[in-house]
Amino acid sequence: MPGLQILPSNIRLARVAQSLYMRPKREELLRRGLKPIRSRYDFVVIDCGPSLGVLTEAGIAAADLIIIPCQMEARAADGLVDLLEVIGIIKGDGFDDWRILLTIGIRITNAT
Repeated sequence: MPGLQILPSNIRLARVAQSLYMRPKREELLRRGLKPIRSRYDFVVIDCGPSLGVLTEAGIAAADLIIIPCQMEARAADGLVDLLEVIGIIKGDGFDDWRILLTIGIRITNAT
């Protein structure tokens, strides 16, 4: 697709995440790193893993809009509450540019 650029991660990112845990203002590093290139793109999409670690914190800090995929089940709702608390801490309680994208979980059962 013309104009589309994808920068995939690899296993080395796990080492970077470990080195960031004790670093002050660690959640600001990605936002500052993207600042010089943001004007070149209409959109920058950062796909974070489903955990509340240092890399997700950095993604939240760098985001203008947060889209949260969430299954419609009780355990997912508990995780959603935790994530919204983290967003409030990192972005401030007034940040409301987040949306929930409801997804359907597919369960595969053994039909014997």
